[in-house]
Amino acid sequence: MKPKSSNVQNHNSFLQNKLTSEIYLQFEKIVKKNIGSKPFVACISGGPDSLALAVCSKIYSERNLIKVFYLIVDHNIRANSALEAKRVQKNLLKISAKAKILTIKKTISRSIQKNARDHRYKIIVIFVKKIKLIIC
Repeated sequence: MKPKSSNVQNHNSFLQNKLTSEIYLQFEKIVKKNIGSKPFVACISGGPDSLALAVCSKIYSERNLIKVFYLIVDHNIRANSALEAKRVQKNLLKISAKAKILTIKKTISRSIQKNARDHRYKIIVIFVKKIKLIIC
């Protein structure tokens, strides 16, 4: 993750930009239809798409007074993955989004993408069940 792409834009100015405002309105429509006013999880990787997801989720949660659980998964594949996860967590604090880092303890060495995805889904489902959140 490049530092340039890791900055979370102030979520108030996010809606003042025509393009990002349109993106938010599409996000809001989908979330209202599928989730409504129930709490939900937003998994954030730190890339630009997931940071936009975090900002949209934050705005939606404030407008609808609902809880969003922000999760960061540390796959523990790269040597500095824990540091990267902490950096993403710190960036999310800029929009007052407190994120929980979930760390995959198992070593992933073969079929890395598939196994990382499988472990990521498993650790997220465990978290969701732990907090008794309904899976849509």
